[in-house]
Amino acid sequence: MTDKPDKFSRRLLALAIAISLVVATVTVSTYIVFYKIPHQLAHEVADGFRSAFNFQPQVKINDIVVLEQSVPVAELAMESKRVLAQHVYESTWAYSTKTMELYGVFTAKAGFDLKQPFIVRIQKSPPKLFVHLPEPKLLSLEMDNYHILRDEDGYWNKIDATEREAAMDHLKTNARQKVLASPLLSESKAELEKRIQEIAAKTGYSVEFEYATLNSATRGNQQ
Repeated sequence: MTDKPDKFSRRLLALAIAISLVVATVTVSTYIVFYKIPHQLAHEVADGFRSAFNFQPQVKINDIVVLEQSVPVAELAMESKRVLAQHVYESTWAYSTKTMELYGVFTAKAGFDLKQPFIVRIQKSPPKLFVHLPEPKLLSLEMDNYHILRDEDGYWNKIDATEREAAMDHLKTNARQKVLASPLLSESKAELEKRIQEIAAKTGYSVEFEYATLNSATRGNQQ
């Protein structure tokens, strides 16, 4: 008579152990699939950005922030360009003409303002990285040197210091307009996208880029 209860107890114990093992396996599998692997991916993406660009974007898994944005530098320069600009100033008064002609060589750098939100959102299914970032901008425009090609006073219409300063300002403005009309900003965007795609390729995820307008980027930075 005592064998039946013992057998029943052993079967019940074996069933309980089996259920516990199944629950443990499911729990571990769930942890690995839904937590460990995505978090490893988040750190892998962040490491890729730090290695390539020397900053860490904010990284999200779906809408949950895993890593915050960390930027040791304020700007990310992607492309530079030498620019040649000219400006001619001429003014006539009482039949007396004064003329200045300036020629300048500038170095322009374009890239991204890292004070604005730079976010990588990881979508698990289907696997994709959404990269939210500001539009590229002209970061700096430095005059390397300049030459005064003409500096001619009229007989009684002389060039004064204010006019010389204004002519130099116009030269810089002409250089800036020339840069903005060039493909420098689009080249900066293309270079950044290329390098981010190289980071994503190591994870097996595709990439979609989302560029913020200036107003929305400013609002995001103020929040």
